[in-house]
Amino acid sequence: MSQAIAGIPRGSRSRGPRAPRLCWQEQTVCYYCDLANMRGFWFCREFVLIHLPMAEVFLKGTHLTVSAERVYQWHIEPGALEKLMPPWEPARVIERSGSTDQIGSRVVISVRVGPFRRTWTSVHSACEPGRMFRDEQVSGPFAQWVHTHSFIPAGANASWLEDRIEYKLPLGWLGRIAAGGYVRRKLERMFEYRHRITSQALNGRAGETPR
Repeated sequence: MSQAIAGIPRGSRSRGPRAPRLCWQEQTVCYYCDLANMRGFWFCREFVLIHLPMAEVFLKGTHLTVSAERVYQWHIEPGALEKLMPPWEPARVIERSGSTDQIGSRVVISVRVGPFRRTWTSVHSACEPGRMFRDEQVSGPFAQWVHTHSFIPAGANASWLEDRIEYKLPLGWLGRIAAGGYVRRKLERMFEYRHRITSQALNGRAGETPR
């Protein structure tokens, strides 16, 4: 990738925002550097601070003895989110607009981050009735949060419930070092609870996480 990319000319390595360049790792337009090859990485402080680390991915899947359509319908019922909130998490819904299966609907949750409370706002950005819906953080404690709920058929009366979360912690690699393990343990505990509650509510049986 030593040549200019997509017609974007290479520029000097002066500091500060300049015309957009295509960055080496994320393949996105970058206003801080002009990376177009691996060699440039070693000279780009902004690249290290802004582009690394990449998003973490958390995945939890559980087999249920009910149809995918039924699991989906349960998740979009009024009050489903409140039912799925673990009792040990000091979080509560303070505002809601639209329904879970409506793209553009919004939910605002009050959460505790350390000794402080802050609001977490997410919008539903995608929905395929009976199969999936997705919500994305607009503002909140994460640098990025994209949560995809999938309901995968596994027969007439069986399905896989799958939660996939792509997230980034604030402060880049510093946040990852300081809180990466803690956040993943919280997610594992939270979604173990959520899947167990779903299974009990639908009279299904939790199975193994798919490989």
